[in-house]
Amino acid sequence: MRAVRTKDREELVRRFGLNEPLATRVTAFLTRGVDMSETVLEAAAADATLGKALLEDELLREGEPLDEECLRDAAHRHGYGGSGRLRVAVRPGGWRTIAFQGELTAGQQSASSLPESGMEMIHSPPHQPLTRPESEELFSPRDIANLKLEALTGQDPRKRIEAVRRLVYVPGAGTEKAGIFVNVINDDTADDTLRREALKGLEEMGLDPELAEPLRQLLGGEESAATGAIQRIASVFAGVGDGQTGVVLAVLLGLAERVDSTAVRVGLISLIAREAHILSRSTERLRRFIRLLLRQLNMDAMRSRQRSVSKALRACYEVAPDSVGQQVWEELERTASPIVKGFLIRQIAEFGGDATRERDLADIALEEIISGDLSEEQRSYLRNGLVPIGEPAVSAVERKLNDTFGHTRSELVSLLDMLCRECRVPDESLLKVVRTMLRLLKVAGRNTRRRILEASIFAAPAIPAELRADIASELLSHITEFEMPATREDIFHSLKQLGAPAIPPILHYLRRHFAEKESEVVFVTLGAIAQEAGGDTPDAQARESIDFCMSILDKEASRHGKSCIALAGLCGYSRTGGELMDNLVVILQEKLWESRYTFDIIEALGILAGSPNVKARHQHDIFNILSHIATLRTEATMGIERESENGRVYEFGKGIRFETIVIPAAVKGLERISVSSQTDEWLRSEVVKRLLVLWEGVSHMRIVWSPAAVEALVNAIGTVASSDYIASGIRVRLGRALLNYMNKTSVINNLGRICSVPDGGEEIMELSMTASEHLLAEWANSHDEDMERRAAILTSLGAIAANTAFDSHNQRIVEMRENVIDSLFQGLRTGIIQVKEPLELLLDCDGLSERQRAEIQTRLENAYGLVRSEG
Repeated sequence: MRAVRTKDREELVRRFGLNEPLATRVTAFLTRGVDMSETVLEAAAADATLGKALLEDELLREGEPLDEECLRDAAHRHGYGGSGRLRVAVRPGGWRTIAFQGELTAGQQSASSLPESGMEMIHSPPHQPLTRPESEELFSPRDIANLKLEALTGQDPRKRIEAVRRLVYVPGAGTEKAGIFVNVINDDTADDTLRREALKGLEEMGLDPELAEPLRQLLGGEESAATGAIQRIASVFAGVGDGQTGVVLAVLLGLAERVDSTAVRVGLISLIAREAHILSRSTERLRRFIRLLLRQLNMDAMRSRQRSVSKALRACYEVAPDSVGQQVWEELERTASPIVKGFLIRQIAEFGGDATRERDLADIALEEIISGDLSEEQRSYLRNGLVPIGEPAVSAVERKLNDTFGHTRSELVSLLDMLCRECRVPDESLLKVVRTMLRLLKVAGRNTRRRILEASIFAAPAIPAELRADIASELLSHITEFEMPATREDIFHSLKQLGAPAIPPILHYLRRHFAEKESEVVFVTLGAIAQEAGGDTPDAQARESIDFCMSILDKEASRHGKSCIALAGLCGYSRTGGELMDNLVVILQEKLWESRYTFDIIEALGILAGSPNVKARHQHDIFNILSHIATLRTEATMGIERESENGRVYEFGKGIRFETIVIPAAVKGLERISVSSQTDEWLRSEVVKRLLVLWEGVSHMRIVWSPAAVEALVNAIGTVASSDYIASGIRVRLGRALLNYMNKTSVINNLGRICSVPDGGEEIMELSMTASEHLLAEWANSHDEDMERRAAILTSLGAIAANTAFDSHNQRIVEMRENVIDSLFQGLRTGIIQVKEPLELLLDCDGLSERQRAEIQTRLENAYGLVRSEG
């Protein structure tokens, strides 16, 4: 138990969170010889009922000592639940201390078990002042008792100094005397002279001078010398015994409790936590240290201290799990701050423990999220706090879904989806959530259904095939309900992730709705599923789908040609489709320029040309077609339907966005040919030449293309240059072609892609260094530009700096990474949220120093409230 005797009201407010009336009352108690334990002060700050009880006037009646029963009655009247645990203990010097029963019990146990305290000094000090008979002859037991009392509680500083000096010579256990000297050093009322004298007493008893000197610097209060002193103490600890380490830790703990400098306090906390195995030998000191750590969380700059507090709590938990776990849990129940709650929930979850506690943790966080009057930032802290809990958190949210409605239910859907994505959830629990979502999709309100449709949980690999088919049917039934592009995009993304089991429901839908506009994306999705599944697409399903798509190619009711894209995916990637490849290529080439869906045919040809089923002659033919289209110049008359001697034909031109649809599709087809494993080296080099020629014309304005066509070309160059099939020299050549056109955001994005490829060649390193210099210059001059471009610059810089093939000892690379990290930090400060991903890439990069890694981790925690677990 540690009593507080400071009369500085500002310190009481700062250290314990007391309000002004309570701080004034504490100082009034001190004038009557009554102090309070730190725990009582913390409880009074947190619980208004105890604070009101301590303000009662009858507790300070003139001429009467504080009565324990009177104190308890006052607490009971005001409704304080712990009134029965309040005690008034009489201490040496006539002081009375208001404390809790548990503190007094712990103090008695500590006093009766001195070795636990870790205060053992070396057994035979090198400079023993007096022999034991000599000291016993000079000091009677009463003299010794008076000296101890004066040293600990005396009011006259000179007498206390004299008592400390004489205590060095008295007989008795070194443990007890060392404890007295430590208590004097840590006494709030002691001045610097008295503290130095007590430290000198420890030296006389055998404290290593290599420890005493930096301690003296720390006690001197000079912040500039503190960092070096802490480092010196840390280095000496390795060479001294546990007894001396325990003594110094006791002094450091007291100093950390009263120091004003945040930097010094953080340094002391780190040092004390490193020796947690010794600190834990004293139950009382360990509890004080945990209280000190928890108080950091309630300060204004808490976020910047999360990492150091978390690390210290973990170190203490490893040596005393029961005690530390209980204290942290009690703080969670006591705190009113959502940010602190979020941190503590994550911390307790990372500690681990029984399932009951994890369920309780999840319920506490969930209750705050759905019923607390919190800002979105505060909710995000609590949501992130649920992630380490894992399956119990998922179960808690899933149970709550059945009891809520309206906006709360839709919010819980998003939370549940996030947890299933971020946590390790057993397949059985995951499937239970999927079935719950599927049930709600049929009966819940509109907002909840929209949130479910936007969820990513339906992409979980654990979902069995029969359930995937049911999900696909339900998703398809909602296509026309929501017209928001983002929602529809999420629906089709989920359909793609469901894979081949979604094909029968999709085909069933298309048979009924192929003439409707909504079916266009369904056809594209069918083709994408076939591409992703490849040879795993069941033969019967692939053949049935191909037959249906072929049957509607010329139907007048089919007003679009997206079925061509589905056919390209099915024939190009499935086993059965390979048998029909020749026929399809011929059909599509015959219909080119003569069909109302020529645009879709061009895209379909590109998909076929990059597929595993394509034959070499098909690739060469399609390359020639696409290459010719990419060089076409549009005419004003193109885009008109007319009758000819060969029947009805279509001429395409700017009037129907030739440059925004046809040219991008042709360029994308060339890209697919280049990155296909089926492509021979001659054809691959021809594609690269064609792309470079096109870029030369576009960049020098000899070819005037729409922005969409230019962006497609830049993206094609980036994809080809990033491919595994491209030689290092060609990759560099493509990258250099883009270097001088930083005015285009697409160029910035693709330079980042190219220079992040783990290619260890000298040429690619030079290209990367040049690109990073250009990008850093662009960033320095981008203050007035749009956020999309600024985010692209930082994202590409981060990708380049995180390249794992670079030599981490190369000074140019080191300097480049430092400049990039500084730029990313600037972006973080200005609210560019896209820097999170490049910072995390750098965090995992082996080439970073520990200092840089720690700084990135700290800034990520500060900005996003996230704590990355080790490993």
